[in-house]
Parts: sequence; C-alpha cells; structure tokens
Amino acid sequence: SGKGYNYLADKILEIDKFNPKIAARFCTTFNKYAKMDKTRKALMKNELTRILKTEGISKSVYEILSNIKKFH
Repeated sequence: SGKGYNYLADKILEIDKFNPKIAARFCTTFNKYAKMDKTRKALMKNELTRILKTEGISKSVYEILSNIKKFH
C-alpha cells in the first residue's frame, strides 16, 4: 500500500529538522529502489520525490536521495 514508505519519509523529514546525519542514514533504506518491482518503485518514487521537493531539507538528505541509482 505504500504506508511504510510514507511513514519512513515522514520520519526522515521530522528527524532532518534536528539531526540531519541520522535522517540521511535512514535515507539509505531507499537504496533498494533499483531492485524493487514496478509497483514498489512507483510507491517509493512518490516518497522520494516528496522528500526532495520539501523546502529546507538538509544537504545530507538531499545528497543521499538524489544519488539513488535509476531513480531519475
């Protein structure tokens, strides 16, 4: 359903406000993107895009997520 990806994205955004390094560490969970099936990729992509479009995200989070292979 994508609820897990949504929850993780919410937590990354929440934690990023006070501890960008920990938030960036959680972002590595999305590194599995390239290995997921089409349905899960779509669900993950929604959350990745949402995080990346959030104003004020840390450089650490941005770097991890923007470098995910085959996301773009």
